[in-house]
This record gives sequence, C-alpha cells and structure tokens, in this order.
Amino acid sequence: MKNKCVFLAIVIIVGLLTGCGSESKAPASTPAAAELKTNVEISADAKNEKLILGALWVLRERTPDFFKLVDENVKEIRQSTGNFTIGPIKTIEGTGRVEFKNFAGTYGEYNIADFLVHEGTHIVDQKRGLKLTRAAEIKAREAEIEFFRQLEKAENRSFETMIKFVQNEIVQIRAGKLYSDLD
Repeated sequence: MKNKCVFLAIVIIVGLLTGCGSESKAPASTPAAAELKTNVEISADAKNEKLILGALWVLRERTPDFFKLVDENVKEIRQSTGNFTIGPIKTIEGTGRVEFKNFAGTYGEYNIADFLVHEGTHIVDQKRGLKLTRAAEIKAREAEIEFFRQLEKAENRSFETMIKFVQNEIVQIRAGKLYSDLD
C-alpha cells in the first residue's frame, strides 16, 4: 500500500509539473545550461544529462540559494540501473551522491530541480550526522515549498498547486500515512 501511495504521489507531481496543473508553462528552453559551471558531477546518458543541466540552470538563474545548496552538497548525480522501490531519485547515504533511474520522457527540468532540492536537503542533514526520519522528510518538503515560492517570485507565476500538493504530503507524513516505517 505504501509503495502504491508513493507511486500515485509521483504520478500526480509529474502531471502537475509537466503542465497538467493550473500554472502557466515554463520557459521553453534553457540554452545556457550547456555552459553551466557546477561542482556537481553528472553521470548520465545525453538526454538525461541535458535535463539535469537544465534543472541546475533553473536553480542557478531562478533560485540561487537553492543552486548553492545543491552545488555545494550534491557531489554526483548518477543514472543507475539499481532497484528503486520509492520515487524516481534517491540519496546514497554518506556519499553526497544521488541516483536516478531515468528522467528523459517522464520528468522535466522543474521536476528534477525540485528533486535535487529535496535530496540536497537530505545530504546536508546527513553531513550533520542526522538520520533519515519523518522529521527529515518533512524538512525536505518544506525546502521544496520554499523553492516553489522563490520560483513564483522569479517567474511571476503561480506554483500554488505544487505547494498545496507538498503541504498535503507533509500532512500525510505527520499522520503516519507516508514513511510510517521511519522514526
């Protein structure tokens, strides 16, 4: 049941961030992404690398504080063939590395930027010696909300649908319906 709820949440996020929500569409391209200077090593095929660079560009140009969070804490973003039981991306504890299965054709630059903010927040916690807990999941989602609020200001458009979705996830975590296996 937990995996089905998480899968459903991911499907909803994808739909909302790819244009099925009430927000207007994002700018069509990020041409400067190819020239992006970052400390993050990207190990991915060409399509996924382009999307990740676009996400990093969105972070750098629209939400510089969140770009700094990711750039200073995420050492590597690696495409993986490993087993993913929850979500499209995961942090490899203690490494500063995040792994993903495949973004191309499913997720856009804004999805990926949001994922990186979430995982970057976990990496900062790990560096401080904190374990993955429900409180840590809430903290990462609060960072996502702030990311969307900064995007609203930078792009002069609403991300309220996404903010409400993430707020609902926080409610579900507090109620024990998501991540009930965590302390």
